[in-house]
Amino acid sequence: MATDYFSHDIRSCSFMTRTDDGYYYFIHKSFMEYFVATEFEKGKESPFYSKFDVPLTIEMIEMLEIRNLHARIAE
Repeated sequence: MATDYFSHDIRSCSFMTRTDDGYYYFIHKSFMEYFVATEFEKGKESPFYSKFDVPLTIEMIEMLEIRNLHARIAE
């Protein structure tokens, strides 16, 4: 299954990099979008809930599970 393949890559490969100044960032924007969408799906259970007023990108919205989206909008 493709999910198992990507799961292994995420666990065994670095998807973040560090600048000379000591700041970390994702090697590709899609990683950040995935993690934001994952937290958004948690709703009020997410420790980042207070930040949810920041607009999501189209890519983040596409990564959300559509079946949960209607419930989140209703909240």
